[in-house]
Amino acid sequence: MPNPTASSPTDLFMAAAVAAAALLAALPGAAAAADASPPIVESPRAVVTLADYEAEMAKLPPASSAMFSSSRVRLVQMLNNLYMNRAVARDARAEGMDRDPVLALQIQIQVDKLLAQARFDKLDRETGAAFDAAPDKYLPRAREVYVTQADRFRAPERVRVSHILVKVGADGDAAAKARAEALRARAAAGTPFADLAREASDDASAKSNGGDIGLVAAKQVDPDFAAAAFALRSPGELSPVVKSAFGYHVIQFHERVPAAVQSFDDAKPEIMAEIRKKLVDDARSAYQETMFKDPAPKTDERLIERINATARAAAPVAEGQPRPKK
Repeated sequence: MPNPTASSPTDLFMAAAVAAAALLAALPGAAAAADASPPIVESPRAVVTLADYEAEMAKLPPASSAMFSSSRVRLVQMLNNLYMNRAVARDARAEGMDRDPVLALQIQIQVDKLLAQARFDKLDRETGAAFDAAPDKYLPRAREVYVTQADRFRAPERVRVSHILVKVGADGDAAAKARAEALRARAAAGTPFADLAREASDDASAKSNGGDIGLVAAKQVDPDFAAAAFALRSPGELSPVVKSAFGYHVIQFHERVPAAVQSFDDAKPEIMAEIRKKLVDDARSAYQETMFKDPAPKTDERLIERINATARAAAPVAEGQPRPKK
């Protein structure tokens, strides 16, 4: 005999629907404020107000919001979407769709997500503000980072070079090397290096940059290429033809930038920003953990296993693939 005190799935759905409906009824409390806001788009079907626009834009950072609205096309499209959604939602309510228990639960879940994100954002702002109010408190930590992670703040020696690449083709290694030697001879005879690179280099980027690859550190390029490039000294000097993992190169030297160590004062803004971010992230993680400890939630493992087993049994299996194990 059924237990008169037990809740059926329908009862649970209806309870959720009532809860969601109550929550939705509270949302137009926002509507009360919106009623006093001037309309931007309106018809007998729906109204979109300035407050609606401002609420939508509040989801974006201020700079992004201004940039978005600076395009009239984007602005009008967004307002039209707001109007369409509101008008269609009005028709959905008229059809009683807002009283569908599953949809009511989905609405409640979306509201929960928005509220949770707002709570996390508030915590982030508070933690960041606490850091900003007393940044000197974290200077010892910043100096520790600067000392223990010294390699981060040490810029290696770099050279700026251009190159012409000749890949080894179907005609073999010797033929590729010969083509590279011929191109080097033309460069040594006075043909502008950039013109040669655009004409003959197998590096596709040479068409736009004339072979100039900018400033590079030795670790950024092939070891054999680096050895040849860093051996050059005078602007305009050409390397011998050198072979790398990519093919044969002719390299022209432009300039050298010595190794340098960034001072603590120069590195401090970057380090302090990292410390601030970590504090914010740690505060958020600690808050999240309290949701599972104070008190710990109870989990129905048997129900989880039943859901999982049902889903595994119903999941489509690609041809030739084994069905997921239980």
